Amino acid sequence: MEIGGGHRSGTGHPYGAPAPGRGNSGTRGGALPAVLRSWAAGIVVLLVAQLLVDRTLGEFALTPERVESLGWRMALFHIPAALCVASATLAAARLHREPFRGSPAAHLTAALTVPLAAYGASLLMIGSRTDMSAQGIALSGAATLAGCAAGMAADLAADSRF
Repeated sequence: MEIGGGHRSGTGHPYGAPAPGRGNSGTRGGALPAVLRSWAAGIVVLLVAQLLVDRTLGEFALTPERVESLGWRMALFHIPAALCVASATLAAARLHREPFRGSPAAHLTAALTVPLAAYGASLLMIGSRTDMSAQGIALSGAATLAGCAAGMAADLAADSRF
């Protein structure tokens, strides 16, 4: 039984903690390549998921009447955005490898940086071109946070099964 192995051994933090003597010196590569790999996966998954959503919903479902309705905006923009963010968060979290997953701060940084940075970038780009309402910003932020939470919950659930 490994000490500090998280859910896999039944002890320690939910994300686990590195066992004694399993620091950066015992692994090939360091923490930075592990984080960069996670970010790359998150970027790819987020871009592909958003492209698929834009292609399917944008061509078939968007009408001016639907965009004006709060319910349709939720269904056409915010819920798909939350699903895309959840997918990207999960992909980044799953590719963040041991022993670097042992640090909750490092693991959250690896998993959540891409979705949160994408949200910030979208606010800067969209905000400079259009007049966004406070409701739109709040709903977009809520969708991003809900997607991040769902992705991390799925990562925890996957860890607890193995």
